[in-house]
Amino acid sequence: MSDENPLYGYALLPGPAIVAWQAYSWLRTGIWPPIPVSKMFSYFEWPIPHTSWLGLQSIIDWLFDIPASFVVFLTSFLFMVVCFVSVALFQNYQANRKST
Repeated sequence: MSDENPLYGYALLPGPAIVAWQAYSWLRTGIWPPIPVSKMFSYFEWPIPHTSWLGLQSIIDWLFDIPASFVVFLTSFLFMVVCFVSVALFQNYQANRKST
């Protein structure tokens, strides 16, 4: 991480923040509150896909049962990688443009 872009690392914080909240809640109550992706979709009132194909529905159900902290962390990581690559490409473009 360069000194010019110190805020990229903050993109990784939401995933561990969800786990920290779960740990805090577990320490208070003694019960680990699971937060699957489906709960996140319900919170934002986004529709969860349903299909009459049993195999496909079981895959959808499995994907929506993945912990939200993992999905948020993975999405944040991919966003950070895209930002790094975009900045590197732009800096390369500027350096090549100045040299010609």
